[in-house]
Amino acid sequence: MGLKRDLIVLSAMILTLVTFTLAWSINDSSIDYSSAEAIDVGAQTAVAIIPNPFIAQGNHQIALTVTLQNSAITSKTVTMYIYPLDSNGDVISGCTPENVTEADIVISAGGTSVFSYTFSKTYLRFEIKAFQIILDDTTSGILQSVTFNEKGTANAPKAIVAYTNATVYPDYRMYELSWSAERKANIAATSSTQIAEVRVAYNPVTLMRDTMVVVSLNTAGYIDGYTYDGSTWTMTNLGRMGTFVQSGTRPFDVAYENSTGRAVVVYNNQGTNGARDLAYRIWDGQNWSVEAYIDDTSSSSKRTYYWVQLASKMTGGSTEIALVGLNSVRYSNAWIWSGSSWGTMQALNDASNLVTSGLYEGCAVAYEYTTGDLVALSSSGSNVRYYKYTGSWSAVTSLAMGSGNVRYMTLKSHGVASSNRMMLLTLDSNTDIYARSWDGSSWGASTVLDATVASNTRRCIDGDWEPTGTKFIAVGGDSAVTSISYKTWTPASGWSPSISGSWSTFAGLTKSQYWIQVRKNPKAADPMVLIGTVDFDSDLVITTWTGSAMSNQIEATANGVSTFESFDIEFTWPEPVS
Repeated sequence: MGLKRDLIVLSAMILTLVTFTLAWSINDSSIDYSSAEAIDVGAQTAVAIIPNPFIAQGNHQIALTVTLQNSAITSKTVTMYIYPLDSNGDVISGCTPENVTEADIVISAGGTSVFSYTFSKTYLRFEIKAFQIILDDTTSGILQSVTFNEKGTANAPKAIVAYTNATVYPDYRMYELSWSAERKANIAATSSTQIAEVRVAYNPVTLMRDTMVVVSLNTAGYIDGYTYDGSTWTMTNLGRMGTFVQSGTRPFDVAYENSTGRAVVVYNNQGTNGARDLAYRIWDGQNWSVEAYIDDTSSSSKRTYYWVQLASKMTGGSTEIALVGLNSVRYSNAWIWSGSSWGTMQALNDASNLVTSGLYEGCAVAYEYTTGDLVALSSSGSNVRYYKYTGSWSAVTSLAMGSGNVRYMTLKSHGVASSNRMMLLTLDSNTDIYARSWDGSSWGASTVLDATVASNTRRCIDGDWEPTGTKFIAVGGDSAVTSISYKTWTPASGWSPSISGSWSTFAGLTKSQYWIQVRKNPKAADPMVLIGTVDFDSDLVITTWTGSAMSNQIEATANGVSTFESFDIEFTWPEPVS
C-alpha cells in the first residue's frame, strides 16, 4: 500500500516518530528524530509525538496543545483520538485522562481549531514515551502542529542565571531561544532577610535534565534549597550556618552525582561540635536526606569554613564528587565523595604553608575531562600548592605565580574529548592577575595578564574554554575601565593581546566589574560562552561570547549585591563522557 508523507510543522521543542496506528518500534534507530511526519493509513491519519527528553514538562504532568487547520475551501468534520503511551506502545494505566476523544470536530474552510489537555500521573515524565494522535480524516495536512509547555516555557532552556534581586528568594532568567523575562522562585523563604548568594546545579541524567537545584544563602545565615522539577519550584530550609555570614565568602556549594541524578549540598555547619565542621544533605529527586556531617580531623575544635567548592567527576557512570574547603584558620582541605561516604581528609596546607587569609577563595578543584583525574589547589603566599588524586593523593608541588599573596583562583577543565588541559587564573594582593596552563602532564610558565585590576577583595577575574577547539577566554575587571576586558589563549599562539595590561574590550552596559563569571556551553551550541559581571553599583550584566565577538548583552538586575558573588550561571548538561 502506498503511503503519502506530509510534513507537519512542529515547534522546536518536540521530536516525532512515524507510526502506523499503534504498531511501531518506539526506539527505531532508523527514524530521523529531527523531522516530523504524518502518515495517511487508509482512512486515518496517525502520528506519534514524542516529548523531547528535555522538555521542561515537570515530573507529574504534561500540557499538550493540538492545532487542527483546514486549508480546504469547504468545511471538514473529523474525530480525534489521543493516547499517552509507554515504551512498549501500551496506553499508560492510571494516567488522567487515559485517552481523549474529540468527536465530530467541525472546522470551517480556512479555519483552525485548537485543543489543550493536561495529562497527569505521579512521575508521568519517566513513564511516557509518546502521544498517539489519530484522526479519522483522509485529507492530509489537517494536523497542523503539536506543542508541549510548562507554564509558559515553550522551548527547552539552555542555561539559567539565578541571582539576588533585593528579595528573600532567588530570581532567575532562562536562556531559551534568547534570555527570558525575569522569573521568581517566590516560595515563602525561611526568613525575611535578603539573599546574599546563590549556587545552581542542573541534573546531568538524560531524562531529568530540566530539573535543577538552586541553593541560596541569606545574610542571617539560613541556607535554603529550591528544587525545580521542570515545572514547579519547591523550597526546603536545609540548615543554618550561624547568625552572621562573613562578607564576600561562600561557605556552601551544590553538585550532582554524574550517574544517579542525586544532588549533594555541602555547607559550613553552625554550632561548636568539633566533629561536625561541615554539614551536607542529599536531594534524590523526591526528598532531602537528613543533615549529616563531615569532620575536619586536623582539630578536635569546631572549624568555621568560609569557602566550599564541589566538582563532579565527568566520566560516565561515576558518583564521585570532590570537595575542597578553606577555613578561618587558613587551612584548605579536600575530601572525595564515593556516592555513599566522604573519604579520608587530605590537608592541602601545613602549618608552614598556610593560606594568607581565609576571607578569599584561595583554593580550587577540577577534574581532567578525559582521565577523570582530580587536581586540587591551595594558595600559600605567592605560590599555589598542587595535588593530584588518581585513587590516592600525590605529593605536593609548589607553583610560583607572582609577587603578591594569591587571594583568588579559578581552575577550569577543557571539557573536550581526548583533552586533559586546564587553565589556572589567580588574583593576588597586588591586584595582579596571573595565568598558568596545564597540558595534562605539566604546567606552563606563569604569565602576568594585568598588574592593576579593579579589586583584590572581590574576584574580578574568571575564564573558560570554548566548547570546541583549544581557545580559552579570560575576562578581567581592568582598573577604571567600564568595558568588558578580555584576552584569549591557544597552545599555539599564547595570550592575545600578549602585553600585560593590554586587553580587547567591549563597550556596552557594564561598569567597573567586581565579580566575574565565565561559563562555557558544554553542548557546543548557541550561546557558546556566557559572561556574568557585577559592578560597583550592584548591576548584574550578562554577555554572550560567540567565539569571535561579544554580543546579546542584557542587564539582568540593577538590584544585585556587590559584596558577595550574588549570582550563578549554569548550562544544561550534554551526554557524559563514556
